[in-house]
Amino acid sequence: MSALGISVQPSSTANAEVVFATQPAVAALDAFGNTNTAYATAINAAQTSGGNLNGAAANSVAGTLASGVATFSGLYVTNSGNTTLTFSSGALPTTNSANINVSGGTVTKLVWTTQPANATNRIVFGTSPVLKTADRFGNVSTFGLTTTQNVYVALSAGTGRWWARPITTSARAPAAVTVSSPSEIS
Repeated sequence: MSALGISVQPSSTANAEVVFATQPAVAALDAFGNTNTAYATAINAAQTSGGNLNGAAANSVAGTLASGVATFSGLYVTNSGNTTLTFSSGALPTTNSANINVSGGTVTKLVWTTQPANATNRIVFGTSPVLKTADRFGNVSTFGLTTTQNVYVALSAGTGRWWARPITTSARAPAAVTVSSPSEIS
């Protein structure tokens, strides 16, 4: 036995917490690059960096091995950004998948990406607040809000009153929605 070879690459694009459309397959190869059909050691997949494969604390998922080829099903990642999968088995050298460009998952919350700042009584903020949609892991989501959904912001601490025009989403779904509005506190 000399190496692991990826016979099917995982999807090149994905969304966090959404199963890859194309699941990987990895073969145990002999010195000539042929699949060793008698290979029986488990072949595992792990997320190379940035998160945990399938949200598992161990960050490792074993494939279903048959005739020297491990097939994987139900794999997904929990972080957005670029990542790869690392495949390992026994004493064989590890191998990495091609790059996977992962976008945020299903919207579950709004996150501040720019905090309001430089507030003076009855003067528009020097820095307007910016909210973005995010998935449950805090990844900015590409799913966004529909154009008919309003976002309401309220003053949660301090005294005075929040003055803002209604904040409405202006991007088309499913693009990530950034909302901001000239606002002031009095």
